[in-house]
Amino acid sequence: MKQALTIGKSVNGIKRYDPEKRIGMLVKSGAIASAGKNAIAASFKKGLSVTVLENGVIYRLHPDGSKTIIKHQHLHTKHYTTGKMFIK
Repeated sequence: MKQALTIGKSVNGIKRYDPEKRIGMLVKSGAIASAGKNAIAASFKKGLSVTVLENGVIYRLHPDGSKTIIKHQHLHTKHYTTGKMFIK
């Protein structure tokens, strides 16, 4: 019979975290950035190009160090104004 996992509790000696908290921990530790760099390096070693999004622009990075712009991704932002609304 499988044991149900309870977030924040220890199961078989392994602490289970809330997924959002765990992602935050991985970002702070640099593990996610390191994994990304390792994946890009492994792709380049195989001669493969990598597609990335950087500052709203989609690029294709090539193993020879060149990069090609694929598309300008317009970031959609919403602007809100403050004010009062009266209902009669």
